[in-house]
Amino acid sequence: MPVGPGRFRVVTKGGKKIRLHFTPGGGVNEAKNLSTGKTHTPADFAADRRRGRRPTKLSGQAKRKRIGY
Repeated sequence: MPVGPGRFRVVTKGGKKIRLHFTPGGGVNEAKNLSTGKTHTPADFAADRRRGRRPTKLSGQAKRKRIGY
């Protein structure tokens, strides 16, 4: 599926190669895992934005630091 004008870059995250498509404005509008072939489309990015961020899991030491022990 064509994603329009822009550039592709391949990055490695966690030992997996991921191809990113950058728009002329600098945003990423497609990501493809090159080992599995799974594609994250613009609709997937929009769903992620609607879903919001997941709370991070803190270790015991980080929890104590946050609450002031």
